[in-house]
Amino acid sequence: MKNDKRIKKYEEAEKYYILGMSIPEIARKFLVKEKTVKTWIKRHDWKRTEIIINGMNLYEVREELLLQLERIGKKNIQNIIEIESYIDTVKDYYEYKKDLETRGYMIEWENGSQSGVKKNESAELKIKMANERRKILEFLGLNDIVTIKEDEDDDDL
Repeated sequence: MKNDKRIKKYEEAEKYYILGMSIPEIARKFLVKEKTVKTWIKRHDWKRTEIIINGMNLYEVREELLLQLERIGKKNIQNIIEIESYIDTVKDYYEYKKDLETRGYMIEWENGSQSGVKKNESAELKIKMANERRKILEFLGLNDIVTIKEDEDDDDL
């Protein structure tokens, strides 16, 4: 049972690290030494999300949205879960955007002797994530603090 709690603790800490929370903040939040957090990072090969939006990392965006919920008296477990979903859609959006930048909007495909060009599925998924993000905020009655600048040829946001 004790081992389960320890696993849960470092798994939860990893989420905060990925979103951009600092090592000292994680140590304070989980009541462990900074060295312990650094060990977790190395041992479990944690990687940070490199998304900075309007000068904020995803952890700061999350915290700002939670503050908005608190200000309007809607901070409950269901709405906190919605905020987590919002953060996931922002991360997914950037993954699809990165794929489009890497592979382009049209990609070549090959299947044995057949080949051709098709639309990269990330284009539609990126639009879907942008719409999902808007729906979550509308449901919660929050202001969008994430302004994503798009290329001139993108009109999906």
